[in-house]
Amino acid sequence: MSAADIVTVIISSAALLISGGTLWWTINRAQREEPKIEVTGVVGVGLSGDRPDDPYWEFSVYVTNTGNRAVTIEAAAWQLMLPGKSSDVRVTGKVIDDETPLRLDANDSRKWVFTSPLRGSHWQGSSGRPAVTYIARPTWRERRLNVGATRDKFGASQTLTIPPDWA
Repeated sequence: MSAADIVTVIISSAALLISGGTLWWTINRAQREEPKIEVTGVVGVGLSGDRPDDPYWEFSVYVTNTGNRAVTIEAAAWQLMLPGKSSDVRVTGKVIDDETPLRLDANDSRKWVFTSPLRGSHWQGSSGRPAVTYIARPTWRERRLNVGATRDKFGASQTLTIPPDWA
């Protein structure tokens, strides 16, 4: 093996190490820049002080930005999976349209509450989960196709139940 071959091996090995390090750095940076949010929710049944004979569902959505970068929230809702239905139903409130898009800074949180008439036991036994749509960093494919980079984040699923004497 000549001196030229040894130099070639050293240079190509150095180039391989540098390109591997660059790939690792790019992937690591992209993961750090991705928004990190936590979504939780509570569903319950309430009574209005004005009309105690008119119970309603109350859906709460809590969003916390657990990352170190700001994130923009486009929508918040409760996604209900009704028995016997092929599609999901989203429960939102009128207030959310006026407040979104909403910017959540690092370690900031926000709560939304939506209400809906109880309607007997129409939603009884349905499962639901809080849902938030936020703007994320677009992937290379989204940039190439010139489409938006929105993502949905869901909280834990819950079963809607009402007291037996209210049904």
